[in-house]
Amino acid sequence: MDKRELLEKLNLYVILDCSLINYQDIERVTREIVDAGATFIQLRHKTIFTREYFNIASRVRRLCSSERVIFIVNDDVAVALSVDADGVHLGQEDLPLPEARKILGDSKIIGVSVHSHGEAFMAASYGADYLGAGSVFPTRTKEDAQVRGIHFVKDIQNRVDVPVFPIGGVNLSNINQLLDMGIHRAAVSSAIVCSQNPGIAVTKFRKILKKC
Repeated sequence: MDKRELLEKLNLYVILDCSLINYQDIERVTREIVDAGATFIQLRHKTIFTREYFNIASRVRRLCSSERVIFIVNDDVAVALSVDADGVHLGQEDLPLPEARKILGDSKIIGVSVHSHGEAFMAASYGADYLGAGSVFPTRTKEDAQVRGIHFVKDIQNRVDVPVFPIGGVNLSNINQLLDMGIHRAAVSSAIVCSQNPGIAVTKFRKILKKC
């Protein structure tokens, strides 16, 4: 199975945002969500130095590797390469996708955050393996993020040939709004990692998405 076929089968993308988790809890939270069946995980941290990011990424990578979970590093191509992550997720301010592809090679997964139709079409034309489109709802992880809404994500999904994950503010109370629009994937952060039991939260999301 190639990476495109693999990504097409995935519907829950868990984002481990380190700003929401105590450092000492990262491995515990990772283990809980992996044990609950999460198969696609991104590690995100915007405020730490490269060495510390590498150390955290190495720990999370080991847990994901043992369970054959796809592990993505946010923003930092060097860290992704150094820990042999399965890929990297790029924002609009990060290294351009073509340059990241030169460094990582064709076998690695590269996802891109998009907030407009133009960004989505450009990322898809440059060979992005998946898109994170949003913010679909207001989100606590990026309070300044512009809310683009469900119709934006649905339109992007209809017009590109790569998997599109709605991102931003997705939780158990609103995820059915996505499903009602024919959107059967979601990227989720705080609704899982900030819950009292991240594993149970993953199980609930997976149960809902399995209905699709």
